[in-house]
Amino acid sequence: MSKRTVEKKPIKSKEELRREKELNKSIIPVAKPIQKDLGIMAIQKEEDVFVKSNNEFCKIYSIKTSPLPDNNKLPFLELLCEKTTCRMRITSFCKMNADKMNSYSFLTVFFRAGSYAEVYEQIKEFERMLIMEVCKPLDIVLARCRIDNILSFIYMNCTGKMKQFDYNELLSRRTSLKRMPFTELNMGKDGIFECDEKYGKVYFGKGLPIKPITNNSFLKNRDVGFQIAVDIQSMTTEEQELYEYELQRIYNYKLKSTDKKMVSMTYMLSVLADSEEKIKMLDNEAVKDFTDNKMLILPCVGREREAFQSACTFGLLDFKAANMVELKVASSLLP
Repeated sequence: MSKRTVEKKPIKSKEELRREKELNKSIIPVAKPIQKDLGIMAIQKEEDVFVKSNNEFCKIYSIKTSPLPDNNKLPFLELLCEKTTCRMRITSFCKMNADKMNSYSFLTVFFRAGSYAEVYEQIKEFERMLIMEVCKPLDIVLARCRIDNILSFIYMNCTGKMKQFDYNELLSRRTSLKRMPFTELNMGKDGIFECDEKYGKVYFGKGLPIKPITNNSFLKNRDVGFQIAVDIQSMTTEEQELYEYELQRIYNYKLKSTDKKMVSMTYMLSVLADSEEKIKMLDNEAVKDFTDNKMLILPCVGREREAFQSACTFGLLDFKAANMVELKVASSLLP
């Protein structure tokens, strides 16, 4: 009777064990009110990493080349999805100024690992790849976001006002972060809410187009602010084959084999204005404009708080309503 061979794990040196211990001890738990309000358990301040749970970590980067040129949107996503299977979210905040759209965009990357020491190496390798193999060939500039700046942007996303924060406010129970404006939405009718001095409404993509959107005029020439979140996760070859098999099984129809890259995607659109009347006027126009592009968007009625908070916090507070789409469709939804 043959004995089972057990693969032995490599024995770590004392120096490696000491280094792991130091890295894991560098995680700082945040105050309990913050854990609920921002969806994080701890931070690693030197590397600006957020700990969302025992095995989920995330890091946020500012996309300085914003908005991305149209001819770079698809290559950017293609390279990202080719190089990593991490879930990613691109969040953009846009407003028209005269005939020009002003926007700032961020890339949130979610990592999974058993400890911070383990994810530390993942992040370092991801950042090397991101700079050298994705951004450099496409001439795209990204920068790491400091935790202090992220807190300021979160505040601005839901109020339109800038306010300086210090990461130490995450660690104290007596903090001005305890009641961020987005935690106290006043809910109205038909999914319209009031946040600070703004009114807003959130939509999500329910029926996504088969072909890329080529003319989305809704985002242009509007005296309102938009928050757009495109949340994607690449599928492995095996996952895509399983997805196609399930479709064939459910619909009893043999699909043509395809080499088109599919991703799991959530699309969210938040509209913010200084009056409730503006939101109501835009409502029908939003649905019509997306419908003209063969895309169905629906108000997040009943989940508007959850969706708006997720957009404001770059995905630290989670919200997903995923659909399977071709990668080129996802790229066409970037502003």
